[in-house]
Amino acid sequence: MFLEALAIPLTAGLLTLAADPVKCNLPQSPEIYVKPQALPTKYNHRSTIKQLSERGSSTISPYPKHAILQTGGITASQIEMQTGIQFQVQSYAALGVGCVYYDRIDVTLQLDHTIYIAKDYPKRSCHYREVLEHEKKHVKVDKETLNKYSRKIGEALRLSINNAPGRGPYPLERLDMIQRDMQEYVASVVKTQQSLMEEERFRAQQKVDSLEEYERIRLACEN
Repeated sequence: MFLEALAIPLTAGLLTLAADPVKCNLPQSPEIYVKPQALPTKYNHRSTIKQLSERGSSTISPYPKHAILQTGGITASQIEMQTGIQFQVQSYAALGVGCVYYDRIDVTLQLDHTIYIAKDYPKRSCHYREVLEHEKKHVKVDKETLNKYSRKIGEALRLSINNAPGRGPYPLERLDMIQRDMQEYVASVVKTQQSLMEEERFRAQQKVDSLEEYERIRLACEN
């Protein structure tokens, strides 16, 4: 289900500073790779229905507030993002200036999830089977969301950095600071997409925890 790393080429640009003898010519288009990963699903059968019910869910119950609910399963998911940036630096020591370019940007989105099923349900029971099927739907939503936003993050970076693939010329003593600014710029682009991803992810998970789905699970093992 998961995508290969996305290689997103950018158009080379030209940076100039008026009345400056140095022109910052982008040596080559920076590379952007966005890679979604999912760790193997972990399973936990150590909690009781009471304990899982007390732990609660991140979605909103479709039942009235006064309804007494029992939770037989929970999926705990965490998405971790890591960003790595490589730069190219051109220094003109005689002039005391230099240019900084994005060389490569790597973004990894890692999904780590654990399915909790109450130990009250024997593994071959109908309740266990139905709860497991439901929790796997939550994992599927997370994987689909991660794939979707891997593309969106790559596209957002491509559009943002294509407008500013490099900077300069600047005094040599400022180049480290300029690189930090460029790192923060990438982080802000990624963070914006991450916020949008979490909002969409919540809405999609809420659809899984619908009244219809809860009633299906409740009635599935009554006969």
